[in-house]
Amino acid sequence: MKSILINYEFGISVTAGFDAICSTDQRNLWCALLVQAIKDELGMQPLFPQDVKAENISSIVCEIHINARKPISSAPLIGLFMETPAVVPQNNPESAQAYERVISFDHALRNLPNFVEANLPCWSPTFELHKNTARSGYAMIAGNKRLDQSKVQKDLYAERRKIIKYFVSHRRRDFHLYGAGWNIPSFVLNNPKLATFWRVNKLPGSLPCYKGRVDKKYTVLQKVKFNFCIENCIYPGYISEKLFDSIISGCIPIYWSGSHMENVIPNESFIDASKFKNPGELIEYSDGLNETKIAEIHQSGDLFLRQNGQFFTHENYTSVIKSALAAYI
Repeated sequence: MKSILINYEFGISVTAGFDAICSTDQRNLWCALLVQAIKDELGMQPLFPQDVKAENISSIVCEIHINARKPISSAPLIGLFMETPAVVPQNNPESAQAYERVISFDHALRNLPNFVEANLPCWSPTFELHKNTARSGYAMIAGNKRLDQSKVQKDLYAERRKIIKYFVSHRRRDFHLYGAGWNIPSFVLNNPKLATFWRVNKLPGSLPCYKGRVDKKYTVLQKVKFNFCIENCIYPGYISEKLFDSIISGCIPIYWSGSHMENVIPNESFIDASKFKNPGELIEYSDGLNETKIAEIHQSGDLFLRQNGQFFTHENYTSVIKSALAAYI
């Protein structure tokens, strides 16, 4: 039987089952849908790297790469460039030329003849919507990282740290921080070398607002009123799942993206963090929102999901990949 290799090394086999491939919070739903489509619609055998054996490698008719990577087989390649070059440096126009098709949000690849534009898979109409009203406080779910500023228009990790510093300095107890890398004292927050030294050597201390890592983000977000869903960076075409997580969870998104999202995401569906001079002004504005304004933000977010949000679904992303695979059937 002919097979299609999904070169995505996240430690799982196609025999693991639909739910296991979807992973926590269904973040890989598109991949599970693709595996299902390869079997049921294309009549081929899907493989992950863990499934490749000496006896089946010759059956591979196409290899799909999640971000640019070295091929396992000699089959034609389709690249899914799902990260910016600041995160995955090899996701660049030079490496993109090795692929028959490159599916990506990245505007820097638009002039390539093999480019297929597609938004990142951010949500699904099958996701449960949480609309309960018993909510309070602010949350941020993010890792403590830094990006190569030369490869993005703006590194927004720095803006996250400013917000964290505000809540810490004002001793606010209504802000909860989740993610990796925040087990550091507040005085090293803006000192990257010292912060890294602190974490590597497992020195004592932690930010007072830090609540550890979280496995299921929706469990946290459905309890808070506001979520800082700031993108990792400003990069042309880059819109990730963060805003969608807030809308689905029923909290108010405090969002920061870039001008490329204009005419795509309605301004009424979130609080635009980029419009405020400093975190103090942003949080003061958010604290003062009345129930009428909050209801308008929720309504606009729901409308967005039903309209342009359909272009950011896992189902739409899978459909684009299936179309690219047509040449290998």
